[in-house]
Amino acid sequence: MSRLNEAEADQPPLKNPDGSTPESEQPEKTEITAHGERSVAAQTINAPVYTGDHHHYYGEGGRPIPVVSREEFTQKYIENFEQRVSRDQYQLDERFVNLTLLIDKGEKETQRWERQSLKSIAELIDKNEREHPVMVILGAPGSGKSTILRRLEQTYIREQIEAGGDRLCFFVPLNRYKAGKGENPVTPLQFLESRWAESFKSTGWTLESVLTTGKVLLLLDAVNEIQHRSSEEYGELIGLWREFAIDQGGKGNRIIFTCRTLDYSQPLSSPEMRVPNVEVQPLTVDKIREFLKAHHSVNHEKVFEEIRKNGTLGFYNNPYFLSLLCEQIDEGGEVPKGRASLFTSYVRAAIKREMQK
Repeated sequence: MSRLNEAEADQPPLKNPDGSTPESEQPEKTEITAHGERSVAAQTINAPVYTGDHHHYYGEGGRPIPVVSREEFTQKYIENFEQRVSRDQYQLDERFVNLTLLIDKGEKETQRWERQSLKSIAELIDKNEREHPVMVILGAPGSGKSTILRRLEQTYIREQIEAGGDRLCFFVPLNRYKAGKGENPVTPLQFLESRWAESFKSTGWTLESVLTTGKVLLLLDAVNEIQHRSSEEYGELIGLWREFAIDQGGKGNRIIFTCRTLDYSQPLSSPEMRVPNVEVQPLTVDKIREFLKAHHSVNHEKVFEEIRKNGTLGFYNNPYFLSLLCEQIDEGGEVPKGRASLFTSYVRAAIKREMQK
C-alpha cells in the first residue's frame, strides 16, 4: 500500500451507519481562514475551510465530506492542473537564467556562505534533496522568481504524470496570507489548507493528510508580500513559516520560497535547518546583447547601442524588462529612455490593442 493510500485508510471510525457522526454528539467547531474564525454552521460546502481535524473537511450541518479513492483524487488533481496551466504558459529561456546556490554553513564559519553554480532550474529540485529540503530564491523585481516557480510546477507535475509518479506539487502566492487578529494567529498550515481546499475540498483529501506522505513539493511565492502591520509582526510571521519549514522538511517534503533580495530581512535559515539561498543573477552585458539578438534579431545591435549610450543598460539586466523593451520596439515604438518611459509605453500599447479588438 502506498503512503497516499495509508493516509486515506487512516480515517477515524464514525458512528452513524452512513459513516457520519451524529450532529448531537459533535463538538462545536469553528473554521479557521486567513481572516480569522467563524462558526462552522455559517459555512457553505464550497467554502475553503480548515477545521483543525486533518482527517476531514466538513460540509453543511458539520457533516464530514466523504474521502474519494486515490484514483479519483489523482484524476481531480490532474484535471485541476490542466485547467490552470496550458503548455504554452510560463515559457522560460534558460539561456538567460543564471542561478547561484549559496549554502549556509552556519554562523561560526569564517566563510558562512558556500557558493555553487546551478546549471539548470531542474537542479533546484535535484540538488541536495535530503540535506537541504528547503530553499529560498532571491532576486530583484523582474528577475523571474515567480516565473521560475511556475515553470518548476509545470515541469514537475508533467514529469510525475508521464512517469506515473506519486509526488504532488502545490503552488501558493503568499500575498494572501495574514495572521488575523487575536492571540492565536493563522498558522502556515491553516492558510495553505484553506488554499488547497479551494480546489480539492470536494475530494475530502486534506492537505495535511497529503503532507503526511512526505511526497509534496510546496512552491511558496513572495515571502516579502506577506501582509503585516509592523516589522515586529512580520518577524513573528516569518518565525511561523520557519517552524513550518523545519517540520515539513523533516517529514520529507520539499519547500521552495521566493523573496525579493532587498526585502529578505528575516532569514528562513536557522541552526535547526540551514536554508540555502538561490540568487537569480542579473544579466551580463553579453547576455543582454544575446537576449536582444534572440528576441529582436532585426535591429538588435542598434537597440543595444542605444540603451548603452542613454545609460539604461543596467536597467535592462533582467529578462522581464528586456521582454517589455522588445515588445515595445516590435509595436513600432522607440527605445524608452528609462523605467517610467518603458512602462508608460507598455500601458499605452496594451490599451491600443484592447481598443482594436
